[in-house]
Amino acid sequence: MVLLRGEPASGITVSVVNNKTFQNVLVQTDAQGLYRATGLTEGEYFVHYYNDRDNFKVGYWKTLVRPVTEAYGARFPAFELYLIGMQNLPGMGESVTLPARFDWEPYPLALRTRFRIHNRGGPSGKPFYVSNWLGPTVKSFTYDGSINQKDMGEGKLSPGRYLWGVYWDAGQAGEGGNLYQDFLVRERLELPAEPPLPPEEKPPADLPGELGGR
Repeated sequence: MVLLRGEPASGITVSVVNNKTFQNVLVQTDAQGLYRATGLTEGEYFVHYYNDRDNFKVGYWKTLVRPVTEAYGARFPAFELYLIGMQNLPGMGESVTLPARFDWEPYPLALRTRFRIHNRGGPSGKPFYVSNWLGPTVKSFTYDGSINQKDMGEGKLSPGRYLWGVYWDAGQAGEGGNLYQDFLVRERLELPAEPPLPPEEKPPADLPGELGGR
C-alpha cells in the first residue's frame, strides 16, 4: 500500500524490480492505495518509487528485497509519500557561505537519517559528503564544506552549484530520501589560521649543588 498524509494514495506509479536482472514491471495503485504485479518469474524483488518534481512528496522510496516463487508472492509494508520536506532551508537555488545550516522536515517512518551533499541529481549523481547517522527527529545539520567521499576531491567545496538532501533508513519499511535541492556555494570556505605554538621551553641547566652537580 502507498499512503499520502496517512490515507490511501491512488494513481501512484511504482516499479516492481527483479533484484538480479533489474527487469521491472510498472504498476499503479488503485483507489485503496494498493498495487499488485502478477505473472512474475521466480526470484527476489523490491518495489521502487521515484519522483523528481513534486516538492510535497518524497524523492524516492525503495523497499527491502523479498522472495517470489511459483507458490507464493511477496507483501511489502506500506510507505508514506507525503513530505512537507523540500520546503526546506536553504531554498531552491539559494546562495550560501559555508559553514551553513541546512533544515528539513523529519520523515515519519525514519529510524535514522544521513545528511548528504551531491554533485548532481539522478542515478548518475555522486556524493561529496555523507554525514554519520543522525537520530530520526533531527531536522538540521551545519555543514562546513568538507569532502569525505572517495574520488570526489579533497579539502572543501569550491564555489559552484551542488545538491543537498537527506537519506532515511526505515527498517522493514525500506529506505528513501527527500527530493534533492540545489544550492550555490558563494565562496570557498577559508578556515582561520591556527595560532602559532608557544616557543618550546628548555629545562634549566643543572646548578652546582643540585642533583648531578656534585
